[in-house]
Amino acid sequence: MQLNSKTLQKNTLELEIEIPAEELKAFLDKAAGLLALEVKIDGFRPEKVPFDILAKRVGEMTIYEKAAELAVEKTYPKIIKDERLETLGSQEISIVKLAPGNPLIYKAKVSLLPKIKLGDYHKIKIPRKKIEVSEEKVDAALHDLQKMQTKEVLANRPVGKADKVVLDMEMFLNKVALEGGQTKNHSVFMAESYYVPGLTDQLLGLSAGDCKEFSLAFPKEHYQKNLAGKNIDFKVKITSVFELQPPEINDDFAKIFRQESLDKLRNLLRENLLRETENQEEARLEEEILKQVVAESRVEDIPEALVNSEAHKMVHELEGSLAERGINFEDYLKNIKKTESQLMLDFAPRAVERIKTALAIKEIAVAEKIEATDAEIEEEMVKLAEAYKNEPDLLEQARSEESRQYLVNIIKNRKAVQLLKEFSTK
Repeated sequence: MQLNSKTLQKNTLELEIEIPAEELKAFLDKAAGLLALEVKIDGFRPEKVPFDILAKRVGEMTIYEKAAELAVEKTYPKIIKDERLETLGSQEISIVKLAPGNPLIYKAKVSLLPKIKLGDYHKIKIPRKKIEVSEEKVDAALHDLQKMQTKEVLANRPVGKADKVVLDMEMFLNKVALEGGQTKNHSVFMAESYYVPGLTDQLLGLSAGDCKEFSLAFPKEHYQKNLAGKNIDFKVKITSVFELQPPEINDDFAKIFRQESLDKLRNLLRENLLRETENQEEARLEEEILKQVVAESRVEDIPEALVNSEAHKMVHELEGSLAERGINFEDYLKNIKKTESQLMLDFAPRAVERIKTALAIKEIAVAEKIEATDAEIEEEMVKLAEAYKNEPDLLEQARSEESRQYLVNIIKNRKAVQLLKEFSTK
């Protein structure tokens, strides 16, 4: 087997592999055996069908094409391993020459993992912020719980400043109905700020069955740029008015949440807020440290295929996040007036930063000789098994060698980031 390689732009390599006819014969024999199992030829057992008879039945080139497929599957991974190439994404394989009596020649276009030269990350210093929870934050958390326990009682009277209003609403710009601007049974809490300032003022004093038309200016910072700062015409019809009856915050209120007293409920909320604040501080530290690591590193050109792959992943992350909030991805694209391809283009700069960060973490793990222990891997495998215990297919996949290697990388990266935090906060 012969190998020729040519470097293309942006860490993309083109490999040309030639498999001599005598080496190809083993793949032809295997291909013939597999194809013989798919066709029934009277008088022969599948493993005994002569090559020329099988060729007449299925076509000689069909056998050669199957042999080429088998040869690529066998030789390509070996070449990548022998040449110690760190490839990423899927490769592009094309057959250059395939004919009876001739060598097989194929090309593989692969993207290589860009190399990174780290700066002196040991010198990075990011001070930790003091972790504290104010009583005002505890009060706010208490009021959030109070809101969750508030009763809504239908009221046969005009809308007051502390009520909940249910209404049908239509919005127009220059007398043209806004796309997505029609909604029924829409709830407005009068005591809370509405995203369009002044709307609650317009509802005050209306009763169920009342209709009203008015105009309001959309906020200048509204995410839909074509509406930001514009005067929008509203048509509303009040469906119902509810009086909100919040419970009194006292020891009885605390018992709803299985706490003996209001003081103990406040302590519990304080502890939860403290943990949340600590997690936020850890996330901030990690982000700041990694930004500096990347800023002080030099990264080779990143292949376009890798940037596209990362941007595509970011789009799907957004799609999942929107779905969790009950927002349809296609509707979201319509609202921002962009296609998925345009969104990927918007994400490209952030995708590049994410790739650089991942490369830096990986290189630090190598530089610091960080490894994943068997106990750490087993712990993660147990977590995966528990997560997929009711999904046999995913469970089997989670136990694969590929999954194990993925977990190894996750553990090493996690330990590398923790080490960076220790360096930077000493």
